Amino acid sequence: MTKTTNLAALLAAGAALSACGGGGSAPAPAPPPAPPAPQGFTYVAPAVGETDVWSRVLTDSVGNSVTMQVRQQVSSTDASGNLTVTYDDPTGVDVVEDGLAFRTAPQVSHVSPTGATLDYTTTAVDGTQTTCVYGSVAPAAAQAAVRARALALARVQTIYVGQTYISDYAITCGAQAPVAFHVTATVVGLESVTVPAGTFQALKEVVSTTWTAAGFANSNDAVVWRDPGRSLFTLRLDETYVRGDTSRPSMAHETRELLSRP
Repeated sequence: MTKTTNLAALLAAGAALSACGGGGSAPAPAPPPAPPAPQGFTYVAPAVGETDVWSRVLTDSVGNSVTMQVRQQVSSTDASGNLTVTYDDPTGVDVVEDGLAFRTAPQVSHVSPTGATLDYTTTAVDGTQTTCVYGSVAPAAAQAAVRARALALARVQTIYVGQTYISDYAITCGAQAPVAFHVTATVVGLESVTVPAGTFQALKEVVSTTWTAAGFANSNDAVVWRDPGRSLFTLRLDETYVRGDTSRPSMAHETRELLSRP
């Protein structure tokens, strides 16, 4: 056999070896599987007539604590799908401790079809009514010495486990200047929670709200357990309030638990 023949045989053998995977670069690895889609839960508007009742325990900064209730009733809907929702305390608890009122003020809210609170009107002890409207934050929005907050926590149409949501909005009450709020909410996941109304698989959410009023920085930090099977309504709430103005008593802590529903 000649040298030319030997060289041809070697090249042929190398080609065959390469074709069998014995030489050359390794085949490209298979692409990793796509990550699972995040688990989402969608707000579904409640029906007219639905009623929920929560226990509510308020504790102030000097240690006073009062137990009351919050009742939520869906009273009507309009042609655009906006709901009218009323809040009150069926027990009628109205207590003043150290100059601080412990009370669930009667309230009427209007809620959009996607679950966003549009406005609410509260009634004071003397019958005076004040309407507060949600809106966008103006670049130079003035800060007012008032903290206006709907009894129902703000809702979004769909929330996803593991996601963090950031929201900036303003609330304007009557003729007062708007107050700007910044909210960060993280959806932690599902866990079992037991309240007087029963045991539920609840969607756990951690919410932080900050705002400035009269030159003082304020914040609320809450853990909320929502019912994914019932309009993302609150099953349990544990919220801590921090007020920048410490010269007088203020609300420091609140808990809520669902007592009953139809």
